[in-house]
Amino acid sequence: MRNWFTVCALLLTLLLAACTVHLPAVQPQPAAEEWKLYRADSGYEIQYPLSTYSMRTGISGPEVLFPGVKVVEPNDSFAYREPRAVVYKLSVAVTENSAGLTLEDTEQLLANSQIIPYDLALLENKSIEQIELGGEPALRVDDLPVGPAGITTQIVAIHGPFVYELMVEPHQLTGNQAEPYVEGKVTPENRALVEQVIATFQFVGDEIGVEEPASAPAGETVVGQALVDGVEVQLLESFPVQANAVVRGFLRDACTEIGEIRQRFTGDTFYIEIITVRDASAMCAQVLVPFEESIPLDMAGLPAGDYTVEVDGVQASFELAVDN
Repeated sequence: MRNWFTVCALLLTLLLAACTVHLPAVQPQPAAEEWKLYRADSGYEIQYPLSTYSMRTGISGPEVLFPGVKVVEPNDSFAYREPRAVVYKLSVAVTENSAGLTLEDTEQLLANSQIIPYDLALLENKSIEQIELGGEPALRVDDLPVGPAGITTQIVAIHGPFVYELMVEPHQLTGNQAEPYVEGKVTPENRALVEQVIATFQFVGDEIGVEEPASAPAGETVVGQALVDGVEVQLLESFPVQANAVVRGFLRDACTEIGEIRQRFTGDTFYIEIITVRDASAMCAQVLVPFEESIPLDMAGLPAGDYTVEVDGVQASFELAVDN
């Protein structure tokens, strides 16, 4: 009898094994690339991929409106993915159209660049296209022999009383200095990526620097964000290591105050928001007021490594030499 039960159990096991359905292994899907939205106080917004690009403040002339020339440029990730690759940086500048120029003033708009000015003669025999930028008519010229590496693309648009200029320049990463120099390779993928960044450009708001209406309800509070101009990280000589993010910038007028500072940590980046408050009914001169804030970073438990602090698109990096 025992042998009969053993045979039955064996047959049942074989039957179940034959009926087992082997499902195909589920392949992990790549995470969607994260893009950062930057909105400037001078009336535009633009997006860029965080995995390959960062934003910094460039050198601005006296005519460039706040927050100055903003530069979307390749970060160190490109150096690891494509050593010695030719990539591209994008600069954006906004100025008042005080001369009342139109898009018919082609050469004057293009050659009088606030990023890299050049001689009008360089536009001779160049094809100047009429395109759209953020839904507005614009001018575009490519491949200008200006500067050490040339200008890849220059775009100029007029929106309201302002001139908006975008300029793309080649930007070769240094890679490993111990390796012999190799001429940078131009790839269509890198060129296409900066075109995708340009395609995200949009105009926001109808006017810049408009005063608050005097008829605003008493007691109503307007919430906004501070205008950030620079970020610096200070590491204190202590253990555990302490660090402060020193943020400099401007409040929109004398009635605006800092109401709250928010901080979050994701990946290897500290993201900081400086929230401002203002009594909507207050009468104030519409002048920018400078500020400086020292913000302690939450460093507890961080392993040694490289970290970034980002405040409204402005970044600073630092190295933590030891585990904290």
